[in-house]
Amino acid sequence: MTQELNIQTIHQAQAGNAQSLSAVAEQVRQKVQTYIYRLTLNYHLTQDLTQETVLEMIKSLPKLKVPHIDGFWGWIFRTALGKVQHHFRLQGARRLAQKTTSDDFVLESQASEDNNPMNALVSD
Repeated sequence: MTQELNIQTIHQAQAGNAQSLSAVAEQVRQKVQTYIYRLTLNYHLTQDLTQETVLEMIKSLPKLKVPHIDGFWGWIFRTALGKVQHHFRLQGARRLAQKTTSDDFVLESQASEDNNPMNALVSD
C-alpha cells in the first residue's frame, strides 16, 4: 500500500522533484479513478477522464497554491468533476445535433410525399 500523500510531497513535486511528482500522480490516479468510476459507471471512460485529470494536475501543479492537503484534494476532485461534466455536456450536444438532423430529414420526407393530407390543404 502506498503512503498517504502529504503537503511536503506536493511541494517537492512543485519544485521539480521527479520522484515526488510520480508519487503524487499515482496517489491522484488511484483516488480520482475511483471517484470518476462512481460517477460514470464506465471503465473505459473512467480511464480516459482519469488520465485527463492527472495530466491537468501535472500541467497546473507548478503554479498551484497549496496551503494544505485538503485544498489540494478539493482542487483535484473539482477538476475531475469538471472533466466528467464536460464529457457528458459534449455527448448531449452531439446527441441533440444527431436528433435534430434526423428529425429534419423525417419532416422533409413527409412533406414531400404525394399522399400527404397536408398537401391537399395547401393546394386548395
